[in-house]
Amino acid sequence: INNPITGDIYYAMKGKGAFLNDKPITVSAENQERNITVSYLCNYITPKERVIEFKTKLTNLDVRRDLDLWAPAFCYCSLASGKIEAIINDGIELYDFAAGKLIALEAGAKATCFSGKNLIDDTADAFIISNEDIVHSILVNHVTDSFHKTQE
Repeated sequence: INNPITGDIYYAMKGKGAFLNDKPITVSAENQERNITVSYLCNYITPKERVIEFKTKLTNLDVRRDLDLWAPAFCYCSLASGKIEAIINDGIELYDFAAGKLIALEAGAKATCFSGKNLIDDTADAFIISNEDIVHSILVNHVTDSFHKTQE
């Protein structure tokens, strides 16, 4: 993934790690709820009510910042390089997240379906991906009830 503004290039190979400009990268070690940044990614056709429900729930958490960038590749690279701690992927297109998801996973991220169960399908489009177990638990426990679409 190329960031044309900064000139940064992120890449990964399954089982070989993630890299930024040829240097290994890893996810953040941050695990305090008040210090984490979470990005919410949804599709253009996601019902407005669903987005509002999620954003309200996320706002009620004690997170440092919640992002709504509409830049999935950038968000995944930010997770992989330790700049944010989690992403809620709510039905975006495979081509928008596949490369970034691999980079984040190779940098040490953990991904599950919204219920917290392991993802069975790499192409599933509804999941939580985060830097570590505590952050992941916070999101699964506090946000899952906002979602009715699960990937089992």
